[in-house]
Amino acid sequence: MKAASCCVCCEGPIKLQKRALVSPFLASRIWGRKPLGVELFECTECGFLFYNPRLESDEEKRLYANYQSDEYQKMRQASEPWYSEKFNKDLSNAAYTEVRRKSLKGILRKHTNLVQPRVLDFGGHRGELVTDLLKEGSIMSMIFPEFNRYRVLAPSKAWLPAKS
Repeated sequence: MKAASCCVCCEGPIKLQKRALVSPFLASRIWGRKPLGVELFECTECGFLFYNPRLESDEEKRLYANYQSDEYQKMRQASEPWYSEKFNKDLSNAAYTEVRRKSLKGILRKHTNLVQPRVLDFGGHRGELVTDLLKEGSIMSMIFPEFNRYRVLAPSKAWLPAKS
């Protein structure tokens, strides 16, 4: 893990908001251990909230290795009983994805009053749940941890190196 001393989005100053624990699934999957403490920080300039410390690249790879495989599903369900085999398979189901997309779109619209909302989709698979916002003019960035870079899907469509 690596500690961030400033905002991971805009490099602004940060302040501690809350203390928390890493979920049992993440602690087991990434480090093979019981949950550990983390802190939730807020950027005083842009308002972005993030957990600190951050994952290293190799830790992100362990988290996403064989994503949605039977092994992944069983390991996750051991800590999160709701993450059933059916739920895991439904994540790839087009009809279920549409229901989730509409639900998330409503939540984001309710909580973002900006003319051009900005959406950061970190670890959101291929961005299936937020692509509608792009069509409406939102600025959307997708983070691909396995490539250690992010792609700005609008407006520039350029590949940029990830900030560390």
